[in-house]
This record gives sequence, C-alpha cells and structure tokens, in this order.
Amino acid sequence: MEALLQFAQDGNINEVMRLLESGANVNVSTEVLLEAKADPNGSIPLVALYIAASDGNEELVTLLLHYHADDGTSPLCHAALLSQEAIVGMLLIAHADGNQPNGNRNTPLLLAVKHGHEQNVQKLLDARADVTIRNAIDPSELQVGGKLGSGGQKCLVERATYRGIQVAVKSAINPHDTPALVAEFDAISTCNSPYMISLLGVTGDPDRPHFVVDYMDQGTLRDHLNKKLAGSAGLLSFSTPHIVWVLANALQDLHAKGFVHRDLKSDNILLSSIHHVKVAHLGDANNRVMDMAMADMLWTAPEVLLGETASAASDVYAFGVILTELDTLQRPYWDLSLDPWTLTDNLRKGVIRPSVTSSCPEWYKELADSCLKFNPVDRPAAKDIVEILQSQWRATPVHAMHFPNLLESKAVAATPSGGGGLYDVE
Repeated sequence: MEALLQFAQDGNINEVMRLLESGANVNVSTEVLLEAKADPNGSIPLVALYIAASDGNEELVTLLLHYHADDGTSPLCHAALLSQEAIVGMLLIAHADGNQPNGNRNTPLLLAVKHGHEQNVQKLLDARADVTIRNAIDPSELQVGGKLGSGGQKCLVERATYRGIQVAVKSAINPHDTPALVAEFDAISTCNSPYMISLLGVTGDPDRPHFVVDYMDQGTLRDHLNKKLAGSAGLLSFSTPHIVWVLANALQDLHAKGFVHRDLKSDNILLSSIHHVKVAHLGDANNRVMDMAMADMLWTAPEVLLGETASAASDVYAFGVILTELDTLQRPYWDLSLDPWTLTDNLRKGVIRPSVTSSCPEWYKELADSCLKFNPVDRPAAKDIVEILQSQWRATPVHAMHFPNLLESKAVAATPSGGGGLYDVE
C-alpha cells in the first residue's frame, strides 16, 4: 500500500503532512480495498480523503482538502452514510457534488435519508442537492414495458427503460386530466423532498406529457404488509421506524410549502431496494367525495367526508390510519363487519376509527390517537410529529431500530402495553 494511504489509515497526521510537503500525490489511490474500509454501497478505489472521512478524522480531512484532495463523491457518500456532520460540511464547502451517486447509484442525500441522518439531509439540501433532477426526455429514448398500475383513477403508470435504467412512467389516461398531473409534479418539484418520489424527467409533449420517475421495485406498502401478514419468505426489510420517519418528513416538507397530499394511504407509499421508501401519487385538488372510491374512504378524515376541503390536518388523519396498519399489518377496519354505507356513515360521524393492537407501546398508541382526533384542530401538525419522533428516538438512529411484525411479536405477547418489547431499540 502507498505510504500516504497507510499513514492516513493509521491517522498519522504528521507523516501525512511530511509526505504532502515533499510533493506526494494527495489523490493517490489503490484498487485494493481494505476490509475495514470497504464501502458498503459499492466498491471504490481508496484515496486518503475517503479513509479520513470514513474514520471521522476532521483534522486529517482539513489537511487533505488544503492540499487539494479530490472532493469526489465517495468520501461524501461515506460521511453522509456514517452521519459525520462536520465532515459532510467540509466536503460540501470544498464543492463536493451532492448529486453524484456512488458505485451503487446511491447519492449522499439518499444515504442520509435512508439512515435517518436528518442533519446531513438538511446540509445536503442547503447545498442544493437535488432530489428531482428534471430534464427533457426524448420519447424515443423510453422503452416502455408493461403496465405497473393505475396511479389513481385518472392515470396510467408503466414500467420502462431509460438509458439502461429501470424507471416508471406516469401519464394521464385522458388529456383533460393532464393539468392535474402537471400540478402534482409541480408540487413534487417545488417541495424538492427526498422523502417523495423523484421526478427524473418529462417528455416534451404538451398535450400528454409522460413523467419519468423512480421505479420502485418492491411495490406498495400495502402489498408489503399483506405479504408480511401471510408470512411470505424473502421479503426485503423495511423497518417501521424508517417508514414512519419518511412519511412524517414527507408531510412536513409538503405542508411547509403550502401543499396538501389529499390521498395519503398505504397504496401510495412505494418501496424499493434502491430508493427505499417514497411517498407518491398526490391527490387531485378537484376530486370530490362523491367521486371517491369506497376503499379510499378508509383513510379519509371525517371532515372531508362531510364535504370540507382536504387540509394538512386531513393528511395527518391519514397518517394516523397508516400508523395502525403498520402495527396490525391489516387494512383499516379489517375487524369490523359493516356494510359499506354503514361504515361510511360511521366514519363521517367519527363513531369509529382504526385501532392498534394491545401489545402496541403507549407512546405509539398516543401518537396514533392524536392523529385520529375527530376535530382537525386537535390533531398535531406534521412538524410536531417529526419532533415527537425525534424525541422518542433521539438516542438511536432510525435505521438501528427494529419494529417486529405480528408474527415476530407472538413471543412477547404477554408484554404489557408500553412496557417494552415491541418497538424498542434492538
């Protein structure tokens, strides 16, 4: 191994400085990966700056940047992954590209989001890391495959390949629904939230544009919960803390910019082995309750069913419904035997609401209950929910937590509510 890299690995700043003052190449690299320094998100050649960032050695990072070390993405990705806020800041000041992915197509922003490193997320967003890198796409470059879903009653979602990458393409079924779709992606672009589906590009057809977005290869949250309930093997792990954190932050970002989702439900939360958890399919502001599918009413706040306009508070109500799904794995009101009309009437009056299991911890139950309050003014704002989650999980990063599903929880069924076990940190 090159002496500079060995001294960097040892944290020997004096020897690193001596070599650099003698004219050593600050960007010398080796293709041989040290086991202890291997990038978990894609193999890369080692450079001194990468090693220093990996070790959290701020003094060495400062020295290497002074000697014009390569401020490339690999060190930034690793610092973002390991929640090293000071080093992320140093690299960004040195103009590291916050949008450049590593060898596994993970950007620094995506890594920070995935692992719940909120301070690094904010630093990268402040440095204009873009989660909706939009560009005009030539339709001939899209090789469209099969249908993925409807994306609501008015949209078609198809699987496609764009420049060798799997993507999803969303378009309006009827041209007169195009304005609503344009409004949806304008909101997504304006929010620039890493917790929402990313717009990769759009075709230039003004009458029927096709919006190219992340392909989420693991389907919807509802599909995932159904498979967990059935005991399906080979499922990727998406922890409840991670999902809850993403949803709360997505709503906070939307509401802060004056937008409302209007159609938040487990069918509109998408999962991916690459992009992880994303909120998708914002609802149409012109939708009326009378046009709503019966199934969608299960996540709809009572005041909206009574004819009021959807609001940030009604989004929070839907968030509360999803909290109960994550706890029970079941669809809302799965345990009630009511005909659709009686169910809807009871929802409208606030007579019923979904519930959590008896083994659910008290803090989680209280959060769900507060989000499901009948009076919208009594519900917490999204920013309050984020603060509650931060307070609850302050000691441990989101990615290090484990929420067992019902099948796993049988062994702790005797644990009293709020007494530990379920939803605790591993």
